[in-house]
Amino acid sequence: MSADGLYLPPARSGVAWLLDPDHPHLAERVDAALASTADTPVDPDAFSDDLGVLALLLQERHFGIATGRVAAGPALAAIHAAAERCRRERRATFGDAWGTLVDDLRSLTGDRHVQATGAGPSVIRADDPAAAFPAGEPAVQVSSDDGVLWVRLARLAGSAKDLADLSRFVEEAPAHFRHDRIVVDLRGNTGGDDSFVLAWAAQGVPEAINYPETAREWRIGGFVPNAWNWAAIEESRHGPGGLPPELAKHRHTPGPADVLKVVDVAPAHVPVGPVPWRGRMLVLTDARTGSSGESGAWILKHLLGARLAGAPGKGCIEYGNIAPYVLPNTGAVVTLATKHNDYGFPVEMQGFPVDVELDVTLPAAELVAAWRWDASSVPPSLG
Repeated sequence: MSADGLYLPPARSGVAWLLDPDHPHLAERVDAALASTADTPVDPDAFSDDLGVLALLLQERHFGIATGRVAAGPALAAIHAAAERCRRERRATFGDAWGTLVDDLRSLTGDRHVQATGAGPSVIRADDPAAAFPAGEPAVQVSSDDGVLWVRLARLAGSAKDLADLSRFVEEAPAHFRHDRIVVDLRGNTGGDDSFVLAWAAQGVPEAINYPETAREWRIGGFVPNAWNWAAIEESRHGPGGLPPELAKHRHTPGPADVLKVVDVAPAHVPVGPVPWRGRMLVLTDARTGSSGESGAWILKHLLGARLAGAPGKGCIEYGNIAPYVLPNTGAVVTLATKHNDYGFPVEMQGFPVDVELDVTLPAAELVAAWRWDASSVPPSLG
């Protein structure tokens, strides 16, 4: 790690790679990184040095590699080759400097959550059709027409208003479950926090169920460690009072006695909800439905018997609890997972399978118009 102090020293934390919110230049580095594109100039020597930091970071903080689930060698070789190429060829923009490295790391780790600012768009499944939605659409939109409840969930994270709207959506679940037919449109939802979907769906669960997912994750006592770096970044940019409530409640103040442990997470047991619902639900997904957008669809399928329609999601869900890290020389932000999810079959890069394939580029109303809300379209019993 760089000696400039972007990360907390051992005297302040027993867990490495936790960002220091008091660093005087953290905010400006993150702001610059978030504003960077593939065309943003970068010093090739500084970038090559940062790739050396990334190699160490990947070994210590990518959950799959650090726990031995994924071999480190191929990913480290790809990073070393990219650093040599960047320095030798004097690649002077972020896009040229990264080249194909980020996609290579996604493939070598089996983790599509690996991201880096300025890396340019991914080419993995880039040609898969996806729906188009207006920029800046609300996080949640709910309406009803001819007895059908329409729910559009564009994202499961965002601004303070987005989070407040998602919380209100959960609170209004009893009214939603008065409808016998519900359409949930998750196309283009790249994720955030699927606990909003779980809390909404749990209120209508008709029969107690164990949600079919096991996981292993890092924890510091009762806390998940990824929340600290997100909180540190927001605190450096907006001050301690600028943390969104959903982030602040998960924030753990680190100390030198902290120990990072791998914890096995058993399937969640979900009891019968306060407003048991036995209606019919259609959930729309496409190739841009990823992360918590994907797991949200899977939650609705298993808790409420929803049918998934459209196209398989992004395949960006076997790893989770994503933490950001700042590379010290260029300020590039890289995100790595602190958790692995196991659904019992391969999902990463492929997406969850859909029950019915539909043209995902059509408006939701046109997709649903061809759907038959009769007995033949009712999912099998959850029992």
